[in-house]
Amino acid sequence: MGLGYVPQEPFRIDSQDPVFQRREHRGTARRRGVDTAAASRARGEWGERMACRWYEQHGYSIVARNVRVGKGEIDFIATRHEVVVIGEVKARASENFGSPAQAMSEHKQRTVRRAGVEWAKANNIALWQLRFDLVCIVGTRIEVLRDAF
Repeated sequence: MGLGYVPQEPFRIDSQDPVFQRREHRGTARRRGVDTAAASRARGEWGERMACRWYEQHGYSIVARNVRVGKGEIDFIATRHEVVVIGEVKARASENFGSPAQAMSEHKQRTVRRAGVEWAKANNIALWQLRFDLVCIVGTRIEVLRDAF
């Protein structure tokens, strides 16, 4: 069935204790030496830097990054003329598990919107000036969805 030949007797060095010849299963298979949580965090931080650079290249000023407001977090806040952009960044290595835009659930939209409104009220900014953008990054390709939610 495509498995090839499996010897019945274990391979053993003469001086080796046979106790260590048994099979060992420890958790699920994963790449050696890769901390997936740290890699995901690093990709998110890289994506936020890329998004801020994109906004700066298009004439915006970055006011703040990673702002915690209540239970929510705003990835970045940018301004240009009278518009204040509340930005959420979704970065993915590939679209194997769906696009970054699909990862923006209604609950996450509500959380970011609520945090943006709280931040605006605390900084005496009129709500009509707010715009909520979603920045989708796949690999090195950036797509900005203005007024996404």
